[in-house]
Amino acid sequence: MALYRAQVVFNTTSGITEDAVTNTLYFDANALADLDDVHAALEAFYGGFDQLYGDQLDETNCLVKYYQLSDPEPRSPVLEEPLTGLTFATNSGPGEVALVMSFQAAKISGLDQARRRGRIYIGPLSGAACGHLRPEAVVIDLISDAGAALALASGLAAGWTWAQYSTVNGIGNSVVSGWVDNSWDTQRRRGLAPSQRTTFVDPNA
Repeated sequence: MALYRAQVVFNTTSGITEDAVTNTLYFDANALADLDDVHAALEAFYGGFDQLYGDQLDETNCLVKYYQLSDPEPRSPVLEEPLTGLTFATNSGPGEVALVMSFQAAKISGLDQARRRGRIYIGPLSGAACGHLRPEAVVIDLISDAGAALALASGLAAGWTWAQYSTVNGIGNSVVSGWVDNSWDTQRRRGLAPSQRTTFVDPNA
């Protein structure tokens, strides 16, 4: 098997390249042709919770770039496919807010489990999805169920496997489980840059 990096790119309605949102996932595949099945599984995965994404993302302009990790750097994609069939919400929440889906390989005595875990950030979210103190159970379940379905498809597939990858270990390990916590992940760098400034002064100064 060869190890591939799948760079999932969600472009925004702003059309600004720097605003694009990316996820990185890894897959072991027997042959390049098996990436077609990987791509179908990714479309099903993201389609499982696409309604959680806000409309600042362009549902018609999403794609996946696949890179073979054994290729020399700088690597060129061995396959580039649009991510189709997605329907995002018609409203937006703050771009800084996301949910984290974590996943891991099987625990093995003597191995550092922290290097056998991975994560992706789901966001930016719609206003309806993130308009509560904590993520609602229905929101968490959509992502968790999609992760479980991807793990199941991986386990049943003959030609590919969803993998966790550590740059330290340099190998892919089959994903066996994962989780979604009921807390938001917030990072200012995900937000939009200011487009205007409203000032005030003391009228008596």
